[in-house]
Amino acid sequence: MRRMRSLRPCRSFLRESLMSLFDAKLTERRRWMQVGEAYEITKKPRALDISSLEAVPFVPMAAIPQGGRYSPDFTMKATAQIRSGTYFERGDILVAKITPSFENGKQALATEVPTPFGFATTEVIPLRPRHKGHDRRLLFFYLLHPDIRHYVAERMEGSTGRQRVPPEVLLDLPFPEFALEEQRAISDTLEVIQDFIALEAEAAEVTTSLKRATMQQLFTSGLNNEAQKETEIGPMPENWEAQSIAALTNVVYRYPSYYKIDYVDSGVPEVRGELLRETGEIESDLSQFRFIDSETASRFPKVRLETGDIVMS
Repeated sequence: MRRMRSLRPCRSFLRESLMSLFDAKLTERRRWMQVGEAYEITKKPRALDISSLEAVPFVPMAAIPQGGRYSPDFTMKATAQIRSGTYFERGDILVAKITPSFENGKQALATEVPTPFGFATTEVIPLRPRHKGHDRRLLFFYLLHPDIRHYVAERMEGSTGRQRVPPEVLLDLPFPEFALEEQRAISDTLEVIQDFIALEAEAAEVTTSLKRATMQQLFTSGLNNEAQKETEIGPMPENWEAQSIAALTNVVYRYPSYYKIDYVDSGVPEVRGELLRETGEIESDLSQFRFIDSETASRFPKVRLETGDIVMS
Protein backbone atom coordinates (compact mmCIF):
# COMPACT_ATOMS: atom_id res chain seq x y z
CA MET A 1 0.00 0.00 0.00
CA ARG A 2 2.86 2.42 0.70
CA ARG A 3 4.12 1.85 -2.83
CA MET A 4 0.70 2.61 -4.37
CA ARG A 5 0.27 5.76 -2.29
CA SER A 6 3.70 6.98 -3.38
CA LEU A 7 2.58 6.92 -7.03
CA ARG A 8 -0.45 9.17 -6.56
CA PRO A 9 1.36 12.53 -6.89
CA CYS A 10 2.47 11.69 -10.42
CA ARG A 11 -0.87 10.58 -11.86
CA SER A 12 -2.04 14.02 -12.95
CA PHE A 13 1.38 14.79 -14.41
CA LEU A 14 1.38 11.58 -16.46
CA ARG A 15 -2.17 12.25 -17.64
CA GLU A 16 -1.31 15.79 -18.73
CA SER A 17 1.88 14.66 -20.45
CA LEU A 18 -0.26 12.90 -23.05
CA MET A 19 -1.12 16.39 -24.34
CA SER A 20 1.50 18.78 -25.67
CA LEU A 21 3.76 19.03 -22.64
CA PHE A 22 3.94 22.81 -22.59
CA ASP A 23 0.12 23.00 -22.61
CA ALA A 24 -0.08 21.11 -19.32
CA LYS A 25 -1.66 23.13 -16.52
CA LEU A 26 0.05 22.88 -13.15
CA THR A 27 -1.84 23.18 -9.88
CA GLU A 28 -1.49 26.21 -7.63
CA ARG A 29 1.19 24.45 -5.58
CA ARG A 30 3.41 24.06 -8.63
CA ARG A 31 4.90 26.34 -11.23
CA TRP A 32 6.88 26.28 -14.43
CA MET A 33 10.48 27.25 -13.82
CA GLN A 34 13.58 26.97 -16.01
CA VAL A 35 15.95 24.01 -16.00
CA GLY A 36 18.76 26.45 -15.18
CA GLU A 37 17.12 27.33 -11.86
CA ALA A 38 17.68 23.79 -10.64
CA TYR A 39 20.56 22.49 -12.79
CA GLU A 40 23.87 23.77 -14.05
CA ILE A 41 26.51 22.70 -16.55
CA THR A 42 29.32 20.81 -14.85
CA LYS A 43 32.68 22.54 -15.21
CA LYS A 44 36.14 21.12 -14.62
CA PRO A 45 37.63 22.59 -11.41
CA ARG A 46 40.57 24.84 -12.22
CA ALA A 47 42.74 23.23 -9.56
CA LEU A 48 42.06 19.67 -10.76
CA ASP A 49 45.28 17.84 -11.65
CA ILE A 50 44.72 14.47 -13.32
CA SER A 51 48.39 13.77 -13.98
CA SER A 52 48.67 11.82 -10.73
CA LEU A 53 46.03 9.34 -11.93
CA GLU A 54 46.85 6.44 -14.22
CA ALA A 55 43.49 6.39 -16.01
CA VAL A 56 39.98 7.83 -15.88
CA PRO A 57 36.71 6.76 -17.52
CA PHE A 58 36.21 8.06 -21.06
CA VAL A 59 32.81 8.03 -22.77
CA PRO A 60 32.77 8.40 -26.59
CA MET A 61 29.56 9.30 -28.41
CA ALA A 62 29.12 5.72 -29.62
CA ALA A 63 28.99 4.57 -25.97
CA ILE A 64 26.13 6.88 -24.99
CA PRO A 65 22.83 4.95 -25.06
CA GLN A 66 19.57 6.11 -26.57
CA GLY A 67 15.98 5.34 -25.74
CA GLY A 68 16.12 5.64 -21.97
CA ARG A 69 18.89 3.35 -20.74
CA TYR A 70 20.87 5.07 -18.00
CA SER A 71 24.49 4.02 -17.93
CA PRO A 72 26.92 4.81 -20.72
CA ASP A 73 29.64 2.38 -21.67
CA PHE A 74 33.14 3.65 -21.06
CA THR A 75 36.79 2.72 -21.35
CA MET A 76 39.53 3.51 -18.85
CA LYS A 77 41.78 5.89 -20.73
CA ALA A 78 45.31 6.80 -19.67
CA THR A 79 45.34 10.41 -18.48
CA ALA A 80 48.37 11.10 -20.67
CA GLN A 81 46.23 10.29 -23.71
CA ILE A 82 43.43 12.71 -22.85
CA ARG A 83 43.99 15.75 -25.03
CA SER A 84 40.40 16.95 -25.17
CA GLY A 85 37.03 15.99 -23.80
CA THR A 86 34.12 17.15 -21.70
CA TYR A 87 34.63 16.88 -17.96
CA PHE A 88 31.76 15.28 -16.06
CA GLU A 89 31.17 13.97 -12.56
CA ARG A 90 29.53 10.80 -11.30
CA GLY A 91 25.76 11.21 -11.41
CA ASP A 92 25.73 13.81 -14.19
CA ILE A 93 23.23 13.73 -17.04
CA LEU A 94 25.15 13.61 -20.33
CA VAL A 95 23.08 15.07 -23.19
CA ALA A 96 24.29 14.68 -26.77
CA LYS A 97 24.29 18.12 -28.38
CA ILE A 98 25.05 17.39 -32.04
CA THR A 99 22.62 16.32 -34.75
CA PRO A 100 21.40 13.61 -35.25
CA SER A 101 22.52 12.22 -31.88
CA PHE A 102 20.34 14.65 -29.94
CA GLU A 103 17.23 13.96 -32.04
CA ASN A 104 17.83 10.22 -31.61
CA GLY A 105 17.65 10.56 -27.83
CA LYS A 106 21.29 9.83 -27.01
CA GLN A 107 21.84 10.72 -23.37
CA ALA A 108 23.08 9.00 -20.24
CA LEU A 109 22.96 9.15 -16.46
CA ALA A 110 26.55 8.53 -15.40
CA THR A 111 25.91 6.86 -12.05
CA GLU A 112 28.09 3.78 -12.50
CA VAL A 113 31.50 5.17 -13.38
CA PRO A 114 34.20 3.85 -11.00
CA THR A 115 35.76 7.25 -10.24
CA PRO A 116 34.29 10.56 -9.00
CA PHE A 117 34.75 12.11 -12.45
CA GLY A 118 35.54 11.26 -16.04
CA PHE A 119 35.72 12.68 -19.54
CA ALA A 120 33.33 12.30 -22.46
CA THR A 121 33.16 13.32 -26.08
CA THR A 122 33.16 17.08 -26.61
CA GLU A 123 29.71 16.67 -28.21
CA VAL A 124 27.83 16.30 -24.90
CA ILE A 125 26.53 18.72 -22.30
CA PRO A 126 26.90 17.51 -18.66
CA LEU A 127 24.21 18.66 -16.23
CA ARG A 128 24.08 18.43 -12.44
CA PRO A 129 21.76 19.83 -9.72
CA ARG A 130 22.69 23.22 -8.31
CA HIS A 131 21.70 22.07 -4.84
CA LYS A 132 20.01 19.21 -2.99
CA GLY A 133 16.34 18.51 -3.47
CA HIS A 134 16.36 17.33 -7.08
CA ASP A 135 16.00 13.81 -8.45
CA ARG A 136 18.18 13.77 -11.58
CA ARG A 137 16.09 10.99 -13.07
CA LEU A 138 13.17 13.37 -13.56
CA LEU A 139 15.19 15.71 -15.78
CA PHE A 140 16.67 12.68 -17.57
CA PHE A 141 13.20 11.43 -18.56
CA TYR A 142 11.92 14.96 -19.18
CA LEU A 143 14.62 15.56 -21.79
CA LEU A 144 13.52 12.39 -23.61
CA HIS A 145 9.95 13.66 -24.05
CA PRO A 146 9.18 14.14 -27.80
CA ASP A 147 7.86 17.67 -27.21
CA ILE A 148 11.10 18.65 -25.49
CA ARG A 149 13.26 17.07 -28.20
CA HIS A 150 11.29 18.89 -30.89
CA TYR A 151 11.43 22.22 -29.04
CA VAL A 152 15.20 22.01 -28.53
CA ALA A 153 15.93 20.66 -32.03
CA GLU A 154 14.22 23.71 -33.55
CA ARG A 155 16.72 25.90 -31.68
CA MET A 156 19.90 24.12 -32.73
CA GLU A 157 22.58 26.27 -34.35
CA GLY A 158 25.25 25.67 -36.97
CA SER A 159 25.57 24.49 -40.54
CA THR A 160 23.29 21.83 -41.98
CA GLY A 161 24.35 18.37 -40.83
CA ARG A 162 26.56 19.77 -38.03
CA GLN A 163 24.02 21.61 -35.92
CA ARG A 164 24.43 21.68 -32.16
CA VAL A 165 22.29 22.46 -29.11
CA PRO A 166 23.42 25.70 -27.45
CA PRO A 167 23.80 25.06 -23.69
CA GLU A 168 21.58 28.04 -22.86
CA VAL A 169 18.69 26.42 -24.74
CA LEU A 170 18.73 23.52 -22.26
CA LEU A 171 19.11 25.83 -19.27
CA ASP A 172 16.23 28.06 -20.43
CA LEU A 173 13.83 25.13 -20.95
CA PRO A 174 10.52 25.34 -19.05
CA PHE A 175 10.60 22.69 -16.33
CA PRO A 176 7.79 21.77 -13.88
CA GLU A 177 8.60 22.36 -10.23
CA PHE A 178 7.79 19.46 -7.89
CA ALA A 179 8.60 18.64 -4.30
CA LEU A 180 11.36 16.05 -3.94
CA GLU A 181 8.87 13.36 -2.87
CA GLU A 182 6.83 13.98 -6.02
CA GLN A 183 9.95 13.96 -8.19
CA ARG A 184 10.89 10.56 -6.80
CA ALA A 185 7.38 9.17 -7.29
CA ILE A 186 7.25 10.30 -10.93
CA SER A 187 10.79 9.06 -11.59
CA ASP A 188 10.06 5.69 -9.97
CA THR A 189 7.03 5.25 -12.21
CA LEU A 190 8.87 6.22 -15.39
CA GLU A 191 11.76 3.97 -14.41
CA VAL A 192 9.42 0.98 -14.02
CA ILE A 193 7.91 1.70 -17.44
CA GLN A 194 11.37 2.00 -18.97
CA ASP A 195 12.42 -1.31 -17.41
CA PHE A 196 9.36 -3.01 -18.93
CA ILE A 197 10.17 -1.52 -22.34
CA ALA A 198 13.74 -2.80 -22.08
CA LEU A 199 12.54 -6.27 -21.04
CA GLU A 200 10.06 -6.34 -23.91
CA ALA A 201 12.78 -5.39 -26.40
CA GLU A 202 15.10 -8.05 -24.97
CA ALA A 203 12.34 -10.68 -25.16
CA ALA A 204 11.62 -9.72 -28.78
CA GLU A 205 15.31 -10.07 -29.62
CA VAL A 206 15.51 -13.50 -27.97
CA THR A 207 12.33 -14.61 -29.74
CA THR A 208 13.69 -13.47 -33.09
CA SER A 209 16.95 -15.35 -32.52
CA LEU A 210 15.05 -18.48 -31.47
CA LYS A 211 12.85 -18.28 -34.55
CA ARG A 212 15.88 -17.85 -36.80
CA ALA A 213 17.63 -20.84 -35.23
CA THR A 214 14.48 -22.98 -35.49
CA MET A 215 14.03 -22.13 -39.16
CA GLN A 216 17.69 -22.92 -39.85
CA GLN A 217 17.28 -26.32 -38.21
CA LEU A 218 14.00 -27.13 -39.99
CA PHE A 219 15.16 -26.06 -43.44
CA THR A 220 18.44 -27.97 -43.26
CA SER A 221 17.49 -31.10 -41.27
CA GLY A 222 13.70 -31.35 -41.62
CA LEU A 223 11.36 -32.40 -38.85
CA ASN A 224 13.19 -35.62 -38.00
CA ASN A 225 16.84 -34.55 -38.18
CA GLU A 226 17.18 -36.27 -41.55
CA ALA A 227 20.36 -36.89 -43.51
CA GLN A 228 21.39 -33.89 -45.57
CA LYS A 229 22.53 -33.22 -49.10
CA GLU A 230 24.29 -30.19 -50.53
CA THR A 231 22.38 -28.03 -53.02
CA GLU A 232 22.91 -24.70 -54.76
CA ILE A 233 21.16 -22.98 -51.84
CA GLY A 234 22.96 -24.91 -49.10
CA PRO A 235 22.27 -28.15 -47.18
CA MET A 236 18.76 -29.62 -47.09
CA PRO A 237 17.18 -33.02 -46.23
CA GLU A 238 18.00 -35.73 -48.79
CA ASN A 239 14.33 -36.36 -49.65
CA TRP A 240 13.62 -32.68 -50.37
CA GLU A 241 13.85 -31.05 -53.79
CA ALA A 242 14.88 -27.48 -54.53
CA GLN A 243 12.41 -25.64 -56.73
CA SER A 244 12.13 -22.04 -57.83
CA ILE A 245 9.58 -19.82 -56.15
CA ALA A 246 8.14 -19.07 -59.58
CA ALA A 247 7.30 -22.76 -60.02
CA LEU A 248 5.31 -22.81 -56.78
CA THR A 249 3.58 -19.43 -56.68
CA ASN A 250 1.80 -16.78 -58.67
CA VAL A 251 3.38 -13.38 -58.30
CA VAL A 252 1.15 -10.41 -57.58
CA TYR A 253 2.88 -7.15 -58.30
CA ARG A 254 2.70 -3.41 -59.02
CA TYR A 255 0.90 -0.71 -57.08
CA PRO A 256 -2.52 0.36 -58.33
CA SER A 257 -1.01 3.72 -59.28
CA TYR A 258 0.97 1.89 -62.00
CA TYR A 259 -2.34 1.22 -63.75
CA LYS A 260 -3.55 4.80 -63.17
CA ILE A 261 -6.25 3.61 -60.80
CA ASP A 262 -7.99 6.33 -58.81
CA TYR A 263 -8.11 6.04 -55.04
CA VAL A 264 -11.33 6.37 -53.05
CA ASP A 265 -12.19 7.12 -49.41
CA SER A 266 -13.08 3.50 -48.57
CA GLY A 267 -13.03 0.10 -50.21
CA VAL A 268 -10.24 -2.44 -50.80
CA PRO A 269 -7.06 -1.38 -48.92
CA GLU A 270 -3.75 -1.05 -50.76
CA VAL A 271 -0.83 -2.73 -48.97
CA ARG A 272 2.41 -0.81 -49.53
CA GLY A 273 5.89 -1.76 -48.38
CA GLU A 274 6.01 0.86 -45.63
CA LEU A 275 2.94 -0.76 -44.03
CA LEU A 276 4.80 -4.01 -43.36
CA ARG A 277 6.05 -4.42 -39.79
CA GLU A 278 9.25 -6.15 -38.73
CA THR A 279 7.09 -8.66 -36.84
CA GLY A 280 5.72 -9.98 -40.13
CA GLU A 281 2.36 -8.28 -39.64
CA ILE A 282 0.63 -5.65 -41.74
CA GLU A 283 -0.16 -2.26 -40.20
CA SER A 284 -3.63 -2.36 -38.60
CA ASP A 285 -4.29 1.40 -38.51
CA LEU A 286 -6.61 1.95 -41.48
CA SER A 287 -5.84 5.67 -41.52
CA GLN A 288 -2.44 4.73 -42.97
CA PHE A 289 -3.99 3.00 -46.02
CA ARG A 290 -5.21 4.14 -49.42
CA PHE A 291 -8.28 2.45 -50.90
CA ILE A 292 -9.59 1.24 -54.27
CA ASP A 293 -13.26 0.56 -54.94
CA SER A 294 -14.26 -3.12 -55.12
CA GLU A 295 -15.39 -3.05 -58.75
CA THR A 296 -12.07 -1.62 -59.93
CA ALA A 297 -10.06 -4.04 -57.77
CA SER A 298 -11.87 -7.03 -59.32
CA ARG A 299 -10.59 -6.03 -62.78
CA PHE A 300 -6.92 -6.18 -61.79
CA PRO A 301 -6.01 -9.67 -60.47
CA LYS A 302 -2.30 -8.87 -60.64
CA VAL A 303 -2.86 -6.27 -57.94
CA ARG A 304 -5.32 -8.09 -55.70
CA LEU A 305 -4.14 -9.87 -52.53
CA GLU A 306 -5.94 -12.82 -50.98
CA THR A 307 -5.91 -14.18 -47.43
CA GLY A 308 -2.71 -16.15 -46.82
CA ASP A 309 -0.63 -14.38 -49.48
CA ILE A 310 3.00 -13.61 -48.67
CA VAL A 311 3.87 -9.93 -49.03
CA MET A 312 7.48 -8.79 -49.41
CA SER A 313 8.86 -5.28 -49.68
